[in-house]
Amino acid sequence: MKIYDSSSGSVLIFLILTITILSVLGAAILSITTTSLYSELSFNKFNKASYYAESGIRYTRLTDSSDWYFDDKTYFTMLENAVTAELAIVQDSNPDLPAKIDTAGFHIGITDCNIESTGIVNEDSSFEAARKIITPNLRGLPCWTFDILADNTLADSCGKNRGRIEGSGIILLEPGKKDWSWKFDGASYVKTLFRPYCEIGDGVSFSISFWVRPENNFKQVFFGVSGLDYNNNNSTLAAGISSDGKWEWFYGDQPKTESAAVTAGKWQHIIIIFDNNAAQKKVYFNIQDCIPSNEQTFVTDNTGTASLPYSNKHMFIGAENTGSDPDPNLYFQGEIDEFKITTYEEIPDIDALIDELSPLCAVAYYPFNGNANDVINGYDGIVMGGTALIEDRFGNPDQAYNFSGNNKDFIKVDHNIITQYPFTVNSWIKPKDNIDGWKTIFTFAKKDPGNPDLNVADILFGSSIRLSPLPQLIRFLIVNDPDPSVPGKYWDTSEIEYTYIPDTWHMITVVFADENNRKLYIDGQTAIESTSYMPYNPGIDLFIIGRAGLKNLVFNGAIDDVAVYDTILSAEEILALYEDSKL
Repeated sequence: MKIYDSSSGSVLIFLILTITILSVLGAAILSITTTSLYSELSFNKFNKASYYAESGIRYTRLTDSSDWYFDDKTYFTMLENAVTAELAIVQDSNPDLPAKIDTAGFHIGITDCNIESTGIVNEDSSFEAARKIITPNLRGLPCWTFDILADNTLADSCGKNRGRIEGSGIILLEPGKKDWSWKFDGASYVKTLFRPYCEIGDGVSFSISFWVRPENNFKQVFFGVSGLDYNNNNSTLAAGISSDGKWEWFYGDQPKTESAAVTAGKWQHIIIIFDNNAAQKKVYFNIQDCIPSNEQTFVTDNTGTASLPYSNKHMFIGAENTGSDPDPNLYFQGEIDEFKITTYEEIPDIDALIDELSPLCAVAYYPFNGNANDVINGYDGIVMGGTALIEDRFGNPDQAYNFSGNNKDFIKVDHNIITQYPFTVNSWIKPKDNIDGWKTIFTFAKKDPGNPDLNVADILFGSSIRLSPLPQLIRFLIVNDPDPSVPGKYWDTSEIEYTYIPDTWHMITVVFADENNRKLYIDGQTAIESTSYMPYNPGIDLFIIGRAGLKNLVFNGAIDDVAVYDTILSAEEILALYEDSKL
């Protein structure tokens, strides 16, 4: 809402304003259309002052100042040249008398979270006329995706809270947690234009969600802003790692250190939720690694004040804004991705909100909920032949896929999901009890451009099972020919016998750690380990569910919940995943 100063009497007349910003804060010029201003409408001095006040607001809205903290300025003046009718910024707070008696223009100040623009005609003379307009100066809530690094600038895809890199050690990495990410070197950080006090406001429920992969667990800051609140008490909004390597967050005047230790080198999802509508103000701090069961949610009574910094408003990423140069010993080292801030009139169910903000730590996940789509990165599968939806292991209709054993029934994913070691594939299977021979659960393969029917043999990374003839077996299925010009291929068909109850669901997990280490798990328990040499081949560009690359070894039975991870899942994580998702 705009507030107009009524002391000068006249109602603002809206005019069409043509603004051309040639430069800013040095020799900035606003070219204005003066015909209607001076002749057709015969503006009096009060109308003209109102016009200049409105021009000041528009100038502030439109300018993309090279001075990064343009909106922190408390006062500057733009005055009209009496000859050219152009508005030029005056560096001094006021021009010398008598020059300003014959000039007109506007003064702009940003106080608290508002813009104040005062239009003045014949300043400091007996003919002076002034109008003041006050309007909120808001940029919206940010969504920083970290997918682009250009001109040392961090783009905001939701609001106007761009950021500027301080230092030279931030680089763009692919893949990030989603698409790209930024890697901080421990000597650089980002200044943003986001002001929590203005954009969120005290006493408002909100969440802060982001992904982080620290390189170490030394004391450091992911993001932060600190200063005084409106009662002149110390106030901070920040998150990072404590001196003893644990998660740490701040909201208001009290820090909170959690008992969980930080895991260096792995993506983790951090969610801070402030619920103002609870009987007591609480902060929910969520840490999620790759497995839902490893999720740790801390509900903490906020016994101190819960207020946002009123001074030093701008948030830094990779460091803390304390009003002076940030402490270089606390610069963040690692990757950050998908940073988002959301406000709520009423916080949704906390469990539902955490589920919403905490997708699986996977590069591809196929829940088969009515289709073969990947719900993480859009690596959607194509259902081939007569592969059909059936009931899943929980009895939900059309929530798994049945494979008939026909070599035309499979699901193919035309994407290069995996590019290097390590990676892990997890799936639930229910094979038929009458199948004979080896049946493939999944394979990563190489397309054959000359054979659209997937006649591929040079590269296969996968797993298969055999129920009959006895003994029942499960194995790796790996064939790798990294250089066809060199005779011989790398093979690994390590297998193990196990007792299998027909027509029941089992979770199969295969971990490809590096070229010398692989493990296969059945229902969360280690079944096979292999150390045979198997170099990774970058020619993989196809993921197949239910069949090998060749038109053979086809699966007969049901498959569900296929997930591909670009990391090693530990034995503890795999067991937790089984316990979390079994019947």
